[in-house]
Amino acid sequence: MNSTFKMHGGTIKNNTSNVGKGVYVAASSGGTGNQDGYFIMGGKACVGDWGSDGTLKDGNDVYLKENSDSGSPARIKIDKGKPITESKVACITPRDYVSGYIVVWMSDGSSVGAYTNKFTVTPKGTQTWSVDSDGTLKTP
Repeated sequence: MNSTFKMHGGTIKNNTSNVGKGVYVAASSGGTGNQDGYFIMGGKACVGDWGSDGTLKDGNDVYLKENSDSGSPARIKIDKGKPITESKVACITPRDYVSGYIVVWMSDGSSVGAYTNKFTVTPKGTQTWSVDSDGTLKTP
């Protein structure tokens, strides 16, 4: 069984940590082996204190570590049955900044294109990153 955190409402904000100030998503080990970790968001779920200009004010992010079982990066899954309603919901900090890594996907595998603009990506140095309409990391 996978490790899953489901959030369908509320706000995680004003936390402090070196990595993953809001949510830290990673694989877990135990039982018969490593298990993938997932963060499922829907409804009015929000990580961080977002200004009306769409800027993250408190630095609370969602850190995506790798999943040991599949070897892929951890992901945010959008609940198709209760889709995200807020205009900005999370700033993603991937462990590895690699173009083409899937970081956001829909729970039923359908297109996430209508939701990817609700996410930002923590810059890496001077390089800016974003989530494209397929839910993958990209840099301009």
